[in-house]
Amino acid sequence: MMRLLKGLFARAEPVLSEASIRDAAAIAALHTASFARGWSEQEVEGLMTDRHVFAHRAMLGANMTGFILSRVVEDEAEILSVAVDSVDGFGERPQ
Repeated sequence: MMRLLKGLFARAEPVLSEASIRDAAAIAALHTASFARGWSEQEVEGLMTDRHVFAHRAMLGANMTGFILSRVVEDEAEILSVAVDSVDGFGERPQ
């Protein structure tokens, strides 16, 4: 019985993967929600088309819960932006 209850109320783990241009709108929305001066979808797309920029996302089910954009040029790397959404263990935003 405890195993069943634990399974029902277990927190899902986010899945980390490379982001694609199709994620630009979700990244822009999370960036805008996280910073005073958010990036537009076009700005995110522009960054993501740069061959030196790498984009990764954290997904909880169908919801993007975080991202990191970084740039690597020659022997230097920098984090351009990182944000994490405030969601509970079931992929829902707190009310």
